[in-house]
Amino acid sequence: MTRVSLLLFTLLLAAGCKPPRTTTTPEPASSGPKTVAADIDITMKGAGNTPRTPQGLEVLLDEVRERSSVPGIAAAVVDGDGVLAIGASGVRRADEPAALTVKDTFHLGSDTKAMTALLVALLVEEGTLGWDMTMQDAFRDEAAAISADFREVTLTQLLRHRAGVATDLAHLEPGLVLRLEPMAPEQRRMAVAMEALAQPPRSTPGSKFEYSNFGYVVVGAVIERATGNTWEAEMKARIFDPLGMASCGFGPTAVGDARDQPWAHADRGDSFAPVEFDNPAFFGPGATVHCNLEDWGKFAAVFFEGANFVSADSMDRLTSPVPNSDNRGGGYALGWAVPDDDAFGLPVLTHDGSNTFNYASIIVMPTLGAAVLVAVNAGGQRAQDAAVATALELARRTRGPRDDPPPG
Repeated sequence: MTRVSLLLFTLLLAAGCKPPRTTTTPEPASSGPKTVAADIDITMKGAGNTPRTPQGLEVLLDEVRERSSVPGIAAAVVDGDGVLAIGASGVRRADEPAALTVKDTFHLGSDTKAMTALLVALLVEEGTLGWDMTMQDAFRDEAAAISADFREVTLTQLLRHRAGVATDLAHLEPGLVLRLEPMAPEQRRMAVAMEALAQPPRSTPGSKFEYSNFGYVVVGAVIERATGNTWEAEMKARIFDPLGMASCGFGPTAVGDARDQPWAHADRGDSFAPVEFDNPAFFGPGATVHCNLEDWGKFAAVFFEGANFVSADSMDRLTSPVPNSDNRGGGYALGWAVPDDDAFGLPVLTHDGSNTFNYASIIVMPTLGAAVLVAVNAGGQRAQDAAVATALELARRTRGPRDDPPPG
């Protein structure tokens, strides 16, 4: 039995990014990235080389929900042919009896970032963008307003969180969100991008990893300037529609009188309270996609070995990390955290996402041709623990034992 620590990035969004409408007053969001080390016993000897259908998914989800008291949790395991196992436990709203279902959509938070990186890859392949496109080339008309230190920053550095861009609204103009409220999302995105690029960098571009949602806002603005379309329209036309991800959209899954989808929940300590909350729409490229688990699995399958949605060169760029230098293990690629291979004995891509009132976790095992997807309709530590523990356990079960014992 081998004890391993798989480090899953908990990518929470910047403090203060809240629209005014809420059913209850939300707690402040985290101002930066965190990591959580989830220890699990994994039997490495005899692990399979093909995905296995995990047994007892519904029982696992019920147990995790009861331990964590989260309103609802859903999970799926997929391979290249589709869903191997899927289940849901709990309710859509903590104060109402309607059950969560496997067809419901869930907010993915920062798991959106891998989708934006894939969109960039598609645009690079057609010649609209370049991996090494600089900010002064992307925004020629605004180049004079960009800090001299940011003018040579590239798309790749932004996607890797190595551009030195602001990490919190506190680093930008006070009251920026309210001032931009009347604008369309793409106009807000451009304004926020220019504000971020006008500031002095927090660190020398390219020198260190510093998780930044605003870096992905800038990427979205680059996409919109280059294509003449909104990031949302490009995402739908180039990823959601071709992959058959019909359930996918942007923003909260339920507000107002809606009862046909899961609600977001705030953790009040002794209970979970439904809230009408999401990140500002301009955060889209980093944090606003929602999908049902089956459709999210179609996206995950793009990263399985042998898939050809993008070229081999693009896939290599998307999944090759810059190693961390903080003894955390692994590194960050383009929208993906990449743990060291010895965590599972095979390559893994992973990411966590939250708008502080939903939580989602994904583990992709490219060489195995399988992925684990978990979503909780609540935020906070209990939701994080529930999602991460479920994802790790399902990944263990999916790898499973070989059909026949290995020789010797």
